[in-house]
Amino acid sequence: MEVRRLEEKEVAVATLSEDLRFHTAQGLDEICADILSKGDLHLIVDFQHVNHVDSTGIGVLVKHLHKAGEVGRRFILTSLNSNLRRVFRVSNLHRVFDIYRDLDEALFTLEEHKVLLWVPSESEIEFYDELLTANGFVTEVVKDLKSATAGLESGDVSVLLLDVLENEDAKYELARLNQTRREGPVPLVVISTYLEEERAYGKLGMDLFVSKPFRVDDLAASLKEIVQARNQ
Repeated sequence: MEVRRLEEKEVAVATLSEDLRFHTAQGLDEICADILSKGDLHLIVDFQHVNHVDSTGIGVLVKHLHKAGEVGRRFILTSLNSNLRRVFRVSNLHRVFDIYRDLDEALFTLEEHKVLLWVPSESEIEFYDELLTANGFVTEVVKDLKSATAGLESGDVSVLLLDVLENEDAKYELARLNQTRREGPVPLVVISTYLEEERAYGKLGMDLFVSKPFRVDDLAASLKEIVQARNQ
């Protein structure tokens, strides 16, 4: 088992080198206890070399999931193969644990990139919120220019995402205010059915225009690229 401490990211990564069974679970138990006892690091357990987990291994994972919660840290599982994902899904453990596709996705999630989200309706709020949170973003939903401006001025927003089907004038004003921020503009993503909006918002430094209908995976990937480019 390899353990890496990424102090600058406040995270430790434990990469399992074999199946998590009765005779190997003790080693993971000791490592997790050591890392979480200090309470200063999140913990990621990487399953890329694991094909099987028995009940003892599950018990160790549940134990340290609770311990992480007690000390205010995240306990994350990554790189489960299709068989393990099926086991966790059948036993409903996928609802208990934070599980991500790979290590990069887990590390991105821990960075807590906030998307300031202003979209037309409650159903669309639910759609965008599920899409963004599933891809490691934190969302702040706003519903009018006043709350949107306050959110923008909070200083912790990574992306401003506007679906401009309604409140076009207010959303355009928000984009204009974003362009003149003292700290510099937040990356702006605009979603619309109408292609003429691309030219209008392009004058305000828009980073990405998304025309409906769109592929949800493409939008999520583009948002990540924008955030990562900004942080380089």
